[in-house]
Amino acid sequence: MTKIEEIKSEKEGPKKRFFEVSKKTSSFLGCTLGIYLVVELFKELGQYLGLARVSRGPIIYGISRITQSGVGDVLISLVIAGSIIIMYEALRRALSKDNSLLKYIVLAMMTLIVCDFLVGLVPDFNGSNYQNYMQPSRLDTFSERFKTVGTSVEGLLEMVLAIGLMIKYRGKILIYGGAVLVCHFLSGLLSAVFMNLYSVDPLAYIPKGYAKIAIISNYILMVLPMVFLKLTMKHQVVHESEKDGDLKNE
Repeated sequence: MTKIEEIKSEKEGPKKRFFEVSKKTSSFLGCTLGIYLVVELFKELGQYLGLARVSRGPIIYGISRITQSGVGDVLISLVIAGSIIIMYEALRRALSKDNSLLKYIVLAMMTLIVCDFLVGLVPDFNGSNYQNYMQPSRLDTFSERFKTVGTSVEGLLEMVLAIGLMIKYRGKILIYGGAVLVCHFLSGLLSAVFMNLYSVDPLAYIPKGYAKIAIISNYILMVLPMVFLKLTMKHQVVHESEKDGDLKNE
């Protein structure tokens, strides 16, 4: 290492391993993450159960009715989108304190999440009419295309963010970036496997065991990045002895 590189590294200091937040913020993010995990699981269970009958029990029937109803679906989507935005806002503020350009990527992701939720509120005008289904309205076409493009762009931005975090930071922040990339890869691989199963025979019966594996895997891959994101936010406790030591050193 040359003298110039040594001076530069001394000025930059060691790469940050976590984002320091207040105790109140850390607790709030923990509660937000807990709500997100529960509601996301509730949503996945509803998709797996579909329209369940009363004979399957009050709990299963209740989950099915809530998740399959229009109001229930909107509320679940609102809680999930709100939880993710709160977590990303904490990340954006942390990156802003470091004067990192990655904060703009987080801001773009948050904007896409809000837009995707608002577009999801657009009612389905196709109905059950076959002709309307084959010839959807312009609003329905725009809604579907926006969701597809928005999801792809958001995924791309998230991967760019992950790579940027892995380059600039270390420790738990680097692990979060790696988790995002791994989860994206495994999610794409899982989707490709199930698409291949359906493409061979669209009418083929998929065993319930495979469906359960898909639901569990999808849930894990969805929530893991948020769990690792929370772990990057750390409340550092400073003991009185350490404070005295710092004052003496000053």
